[in-house]
Amino acid sequence: MSEQRSGTARPTQAKNDLLQIAGPLRRRPVLARVSALCALTLLCSSPNSATAQTYPVKQIRFVVPYTPGGSLDIVARRLGVQMTASWGQPVIIDNRPGAGSNIGSEIVARAAPDGYT
Repeated sequence: MSEQRSGTARPTQAKNDLLQIAGPLRRRPVLARVSALCALTLLCSSPNSATAQTYPVKQIRFVVPYTPGGSLDIVARRLGVQMTASWGQPVIIDNRPGAGSNIGSEIVARAAPDGYT
């Protein structure tokens, strides 16, 4: 009786099922737009314009906690050559083997946190 008074008929069960299925599908483009807008905002607010100086301004110390001549040492030396050519600053490879690589790790942990070790 109340349906006849308001002038609108209740949707059928099939229509309800369709609305429940299609509801999340209609929200996906909106979520994609919101996600893209958030990503664009983060990219535009990057602090690249506020850097005071270029990195590096002095030599880099690359500590390898294993013996010279090993596979990790060879990779570090090749990487050091490429970094020197790219950055224009020398990259020093410092092999500090011993104590299960704890000696090299301790040197890095005690180094100044300036990004050059």
